Amino acid sequence: MPKEKKEEELICGFTKEHVRKKFFNREVGQLLTEIQSKQKVDEKEVQELISFMSDLQDEDKTMVEKIMKAFPGAKIIDDSEIKPPSVDELMTGVSDDEWRKKADLSIEFITKTLDNLRQAIAEKNKIPDSYWLDTAITFLSYQDILEKDRVYKTQKYYARLTNIIDEHGCSRLEAENRSKLTKEYSDYKYISFLIERMDKFDMLMKRKDNDTKFH
Repeated sequence: MPKEKKEEELICGFTKEHVRKKFFNREVGQLLTEIQSKQKVDEKEVQELISFMSDLQDEDKTMVEKIMKAFPGAKIIDDSEIKPPSVDELMTGVSDDEWRKKADLSIEFITKTLDNLRQAIAEKNKIPDSYWLDTAITFLSYQDILEKDRVYKTQKYYARLTNIIDEHGCSRLEAENRSKLTKEYSDYKYISFLIERMDKFDMLMKRKDNDTKFH
């Protein structure tokens, strides 16, 4: 008599495997949309989801710590304590030194890692299959810091743009042209390009991962 297959436990109507995949693919927002569109969830199901997500987050941190040991010079930066000041706070004289120190460490590590990868590809060096997923998980630990820094630098750039219009009484188009010579603009563009590079790495990692599965 064939053994009866055990029914897989569901969380908010989805398998744990599906929830896990969404979590590690940085698609939690998409998962929540799927849950809300599929069914009405009760408080118990929400608590089950939160508990499982908490376990995944702990697993993620453990994995990141292991990977950091394999990447000399890497630093684990806690993104829960220090946050960038608002533009209004900066106007009142609040320093952004503490935030800049943390954000700049993240930017330095991501940039160095991507530059090293580009050099390795240019030199046609063999890259281990495990490198792609390991590095993507490491990048994930920095994602929130870089996103906050992009918002922060975007606000500073638009504040500078507004200031140019107010000071010179020029049109927005002229102010935008003038602003391209400012540090605020270059900082805003650089962080935007860096996050784009991370996204391209993520897409490349997924393609490499699929190639590995089918070979």
